[in-house]
Amino acid sequence: MGNREAIGLQCIKLVFNHVKLLLCTNLHKGISIGLGPDGELRYPSYRHPATTNHIHGVGEFQCYDRNMLSHLKQHADPFGNPLGGLSGPHDAPSYDQAPNSNNFVKEHGGSWETPYGDFFLSRYSNQLISHGDRLLSLASSIFNNVPVKVSGKVPLVHSWYKNPVPPF
Repeated sequence: MGNREAIGLQCIKLVFNHVKLLLCTNLHKGISIGLGPDGELRYPSYRHPATTNHIHGVGEFQCYDRNMLSHLKQHADPFGNPLGGLSGPHDAPSYDQAPNSNNFVKEHGGSWETPYGDFFLSRYSNQLISHGDRLLSLASSIFNNVPVKVSGKVPLVHSWYKNPVPPF
């Protein structure tokens, strides 16, 4: 876990503890944790224009900060593809592209079906799942003796609806 994420989790813990006090004094039955201000667990992430509710594209993989690149590199070397840890997929969609407008998520024969695609998607999705697990585990540990149900909200990427290539 990177230092930035540790600081973020400490801030979230403070907020959860404050909410716990409020829940103890009221008749709430559950707490729903949004997993990211604009969907840290949205997969792939996309920009949501403030002026419209229309989603313009499928989004991009959020894998270009030094922590994620380091994680990819660490796992790419034993996989036998040291170049695979230098960036995300070179042929993945950009923010404003339709799901089938590039080679990575092409319906038939897209590079998401290659060994590298499988490697990348496995590592990327496992990182997202681990992040969500850490947040929900933290919430569960704080609210464990409060009679509320803890749940997480995972955003939906509407551009992928009915697309034969899954949003991984």
